[in-house]
Amino acid sequence: MRLFPNDEFRYSAPGRCLNPPFGHLARHLFPVVRMAAVVQVTGYYLNGSIPAVALIYRGLRFPRGTWVRVADPMTARADVQDLVAPHFPSRRGRTLRCARLTTDGEIEEFEGSLPALY
Repeated sequence: MRLFPNDEFRYSAPGRCLNPPFGHLARHLFPVVRMAAVVQVTGYYLNGSIPAVALIYRGLRFPRGTWVRVADPMTARADVQDLVAPHFPSRRGRTLRCARLTTDGEIEEFEGSLPALY
């Protein structure tokens, strides 16, 4: 019997955690769900590849890339930047890119401002 019979699940795990004899348990221990195309909860989301933090409103689509929720919308933007900045030591002394995305038009404009390689 499979633990996660739903086809929506994909499985992934950090390699260092799955040394034998536990490697065969990866798909059961670390389920990864495909990211929703639409924001379910308004909040600050981080994209570490850009790197950028964006306040994205519920019901809008995510900009391209992988986004992770890092704070609720009531958190001050400066506090969110202070929370996230230590994870990007190469950007020390520079402000983290921050955006407020409230409409689909703003999301398209934001995506257009991203580097071409991204």
